[in-house]
Amino acid sequence: MSKLSRFGIAIIFLVIAVPIFITTPYGARHVNTLAARSVTNGNYTVPFYVFRYLSVFNNLDALNNLGVLYIRGLGVKRSRQTAQYYLAKAEARGHVVARFNLAKTLPSRSKTPEHILREKVHLLLANVSLGDIPSHLLLADTLYFVRVEKILANHKQKKLEVLKVAADTDDPDYLRQYAEELEVQGFVLEDAAMIANAIKMYKRAYQRGSIVAAERLGSVRNIRDWDYPVSRADLLEYPKAEWTRIAAKKGRIAAVCKAGLTGFGPMRKLISQMKPSAFLNSSDNQMASFLEATDTGVLRESLNFLIECGKAKKLSFPPNPPFGSPALYIQKIRGSVPSLLDSPKRANLMLGVMYGLGIYVEKDLELARSYLGKLGDLEHWEVAQFWTGSFAE
Repeated sequence: MSKLSRFGIAIIFLVIAVPIFITTPYGARHVNTLAARSVTNGNYTVPFYVFRYLSVFNNLDALNNLGVLYIRGLGVKRSRQTAQYYLAKAEARGHVVARFNLAKTLPSRSKTPEHILREKVHLLLANVSLGDIPSHLLLADTLYFVRVEKILANHKQKKLEVLKVAADTDDPDYLRQYAEELEVQGFVLEDAAMIANAIKMYKRAYQRGSIVAAERLGSVRNIRDWDYPVSRADLLEYPKAEWTRIAAKKGRIAAVCKAGLTGFGPMRKLISQMKPSAFLNSSDNQMASFLEATDTGVLRESLNFLIECGKAKKLSFPPNPPFGSPALYIQKIRGSVPSLLDSPKRANLMLGVMYGLGIYVEKDLELARSYLGKLGDLEHWEVAQFWTGSFAE
């Protein structure tokens, strides 16, 4: 037999054998793995055709992977409807990951129709019963919405249950999310035991590497009737301000701003009241007594935090904020004092006043005006102009 004939037979064998091989469970698994790895490396075209070929034979992993490509628009035009088609085919045959991905494609906003919300909860509950941790967390996020009450009785208790299962894995992020829910529900119910448990979970999350947990410990809530064997202060171990400083030293910008803004005690309140005399009148100088009583190392650190906060252009918000959706979280913090959204401006305002009046730092009018000049909106600009005028007195 000639070499050409043998080559032709080999080609025919490959053309017939390879498609058959990759449709076997063993072959499909390995081809899927290689194609998925190729997607991770940024190559989408060949994996897309591989997944589509395997999907003809109802390969569940391929159906799921195709759905993911359409969700993310990788190598194909993004299409939620097409993604749902492939994911639903895999989900109907019991594919846990496809069921989770299908649930992710369904919205859970305040205006989401009830039947869609019901379908999403149903899908996630099916995975939760199988112990799928990502589904536990997605279900917890979905249960933020009041309308879920019509779909799932005792949804708040269910949320705690699914978060606890996730937290039992000892993952620091899961521990923090469980602690956040304990804190929120404990505060609403005025349950000291729940808040105490939240503090323990935060500390456990911090010990396992969660800096966000330290930030949370710096602002953990309290209730009037603390009916628990151990005081909140003893549970915290360190003062709340110290926890904030721990998070700030690790680079959490919201904690940096909070540590800087609160580090100079009464100054923030006095600035907002626009009372230069409170700083200038030696007989009634609250700042002088505060500075004298405060550790110089803490003050120096607070000044550095203020400077870093003033440089920030955008604050990063923690994942899965305790108030529910990010939009609701932003609405909540806008009502707080000082608002996290305005923290860089407030930091520059404080720095401007400090350098303008020589509080803790050497007086420098040029530097003071430089800081105050960073305040762009009308409200802060008017305050800045007021203080700039007081420097000349």
